[in-house]
Amino acid sequence: MTTQQTVGSNWRGKTAGERQAARRVLLLEAALNLLGANGVSSLGVRAICREAGLTERYFYESFKSLDELVGETYDAVIDGAYQAMQAAMVEAGSGYQAAEAAIRSFTDYLTSDPRRARVFLMETEVAGTLASQLRRKLDRNRGLFISLLKGLSDEPIDALGLELNARALMGSQTRLFLAWISGSLDISRERFIQHTLEVFKAVAAVRS
Repeated sequence: MTTQQTVGSNWRGKTAGERQAARRVLLLEAALNLLGANGVSSLGVRAICREAGLTERYFYESFKSLDELVGETYDAVIDGAYQAMQAAMVEAGSGYQAAEAAIRSFTDYLTSDPRRARVFLMETEVAGTLASQLRRKLDRNRGLFISLLKGLSDEPIDALGLELNARALMGSQTRLFLAWISGSLDISRERFIQHTLEVFKAVAAVRS
């Protein structure tokens, strides 16, 4: 005779909550693998569960929809890139050195794992509500760009001017980075970094 296992009880040394968390990690890793290999077109609940080695019922235990999983996968990559960028800025100090360190760390983080670069490219492959969600996730890190622009600016600038410059910089540099990592822009990593740094400096000088 067996006794019914209660929620939170141990099985092989793990509680129900710990097992659910572990399955969630497997699903996120599976999504990263599939997105990194073939982009959004390769995704489906069955494909993700097959990659994760789980049955479909476990997908809906962690995510309400495929879009939610895609959004969280994109979120993790973007957060990782900007966390690396911020850490480099703190270590480098301020001004030109901080900007160069931030650009290098951002570039290195996304290009050191081809899956991350492909997920970053995902913004160009989706439309509708999901595309809007991805743009909002990217935009929420605007404060980092404002900090960099402040450090590169020799003249006072008001808050609105910084906001305008940061938005312009994020938009243009995102498109430039996407062109570079997609292969449509054939330049070396070093030239890309140095050109990006010069663009940062030029935008920091803009006043209206």
